[in-house]
Amino acid sequence: MILQALSSYYDLLPKSGEKAVASEGFSSEKLHFSLVIDTTGSLVQVLDLREAKGKRKVPRSVIVPQGPKKSANIAANFLWGSTSYVLGADDKGNAERTTKCHEAFESLHCQLLKESRDKGAKAVLAFLSSWKPKKAPALSDWQDMLKSNLVFQLDGDRCFVHERPGLQRLWLDSLATAEKDEDGMCLISGEIAPLARIHPAIRGVIGAQSCGAALVSFNLDAFCSYGKSQNFNAPVSESRAAAYTKALNRHLTSGTNREQVGDTTAVISTQTDS
Repeated sequence: MILQALSSYYDLLPKSGEKAVASEGFSSEKLHFSLVIDTTGSLVQVLDLREAKGKRKVPRSVIVPQGPKKSANIAANFLWGSTSYVLGADDKGNAERTTKCHEAFESLHCQLLKESRDKGAKAVLAFLSSWKPKKAPALSDWQDMLKSNLVFQLDGDRCFVHERPGLQRLWLDSLATAEKDEDGMCLISGEIAPLARIHPAIRGVIGAQSCGAALVSFNLDAFCSYGKSQNFNAPVSESRAAAYTKALNRHLTSGTNREQVGDTTAVISTQTDS
């Protein structure tokens, strides 16, 4: 019932005029800096996207192409990510892994953007082709950036590169043609659809892992049955898994819907279909 209620809430958001909710294939993420590049891929400047909150600077929430759930795996996001992936640099002390992250980021974009005629796509490919992590220029915000998420922006544009209509269509097309997990009946919608093997992460729960918590998870063989693995034990379609997690994450970032009671994070929500 909880998952159905959250899924229904997500579907009602556009009808209420809510513009900050991410549509299917996208998610709202915390971004810190924008790499402004020109059409040749040269870095023009670094824009600080953080907003003042009292004496602190907090990252800005931006709707971006939804990334894979990483945990300990190496998997790149499309047109945004941490410095490990975008620049091949961080302060984690594992140079080999950082190199692999950057290679994964470059490989993903070469694969998805190689046929694109969009000038933003060409600029990003040119940047990745010329960027050399070991020869990176000194940047004034470098220490802050090492713990940050970055996004691209074409010099002279007000929007980010991933917000360009042609690249948003390209991203959705890539999702539509991507290999899907097995089909089955979704417990939320009752429809036959590709099932989510791993559900998107829940953010903002005190005490949870930094990469996010899982509301539905089967991480030990003892929890599985009938030969099913991972979340196929509680089948939810990819579409509905994305819907309920986006709805819950929205509540968790709300100042009015979220309450912290000791070590318990509580979400309070009411809704109507009218």
